[in-house]
Amino acid sequence: MAVAAGVLAGVQGCETLGGWREREQMQQREDLLIVQNDFRKLEGRLEGFDLELARLEKAVEAMRDGQTRETGAQLQRLQTRLDELDARIARVDAAREKDKKELVDRLSAQIAEIMAKSAASRGSSGVRRSERRSASTTGYEHEVQSGQSLSAIAAAYGVSVQAILDHNDIKDPHMIRAGQKLFIPE
Repeated sequence: MAVAAGVLAGVQGCETLGGWREREQMQQREDLLIVQNDFRKLEGRLEGFDLELARLEKAVEAMRDGQTRETGAQLQRLQTRLDELDARIARVDAAREKDKKELVDRLSAQIAEIMAKSAASRGSSGVRRSERRSASTTGYEHEVQSGQSLSAIAAAYGVSVQAILDHNDIKDPHMIRAGQKLFIPE
C-alpha cells in the first residue's frame, strides 16, 4: 500500500512529452506574437517618418514656388530654410533606413531563433549532416520550408548567405523554393 502511494505521488510530478511540446509550441506562438507586435510598432514609426517627409517636401516645394516673388534678402532666408529642411529630410531618411535595417536584423535573428527551436523540438527533421563538393568540406543538408529566406537559413546555421550561394551554385538568392535541398557548410 505504501509503495503504491509512493508511486502515485511520484507520477503526479512527472511531465508528459505531449505537455512539454504543448508548452514549447505555446512559447513559440507567444514569441511570434511579440515579433509581430514589434514589427507593427516599427511600421508605425516608418509611416510617421513618411508623413513627416511628405510634409517637409510640400514645405520645400511651397518655398521654391514662392522664391520667384521674393527680394534678394528674402531669397537668402528662404534658401537657408531650404537647406535646413533638406538636411532634416536627409536625417529622416537616414533614420528610416537605420530603422529598416534594425527591423530586418532583429526579425532575421528572431526567425532564426524560432526556426532553431522548432528544429530542436522536431528532433532536427529535414537536416542531415553530409559531405559534399569536396572531401574536405563538411556541413549539413537543409530542405527549404515554405516561407524560409536564405538569410534566415544562414542565420540559423551561423553561416553567411554567400557561403550557401557558393556551395550550391545559386546565382540569385531570391530564387530558392520550398522542398529544395541546400548544402550548408560548417
